[in-house]
Amino acid sequence: MLYTTGGTQGLGLGITSHVLQHNAAKIIVVSQQEVHAKEAMDHLKQYGDTSKVHWVQCDFKNLKQVDEVAKKLAKEEPRLDVLVANAGMFCSPLSITSFSYPFPSQLNILVYFMHAQIHGNLN
Repeated sequence: MLYTTGGTQGLGLGITSHVLQHNAAKIIVVSQQEVHAKEAMDHLKQYGDTSKVHWVQCDFKNLKQVDEVAKKLAKEEPRLDVLVANAGMFCSPLSITSFSYPFPSQLNILVYFMHAQIHGNLN
């Protein structure tokens, strides 16, 4: 099972497309915006069976929701073959999340650590 964050656009969509083309059993794409997920699903139809691709909404600014989504996915999908930590940002207007972290740092570091720790054997 492939689990990718930010798999609805750019490099993440390219990775998702490539893996789907090679007959992945299951792909879970975690991202924030449903409109991008719908566009991605339309794009992915040319690469394989999109019934193998499952989108999960998650607001990466909300660490509580990140924790809940990661725990739910770990419970529902205990086997994780690949975690593609792709969602990220380089530049943005500086914003501080409700958890007192700059959003780029929270997204680029904490979100992935939480997903990996919950789903993997890092503890």
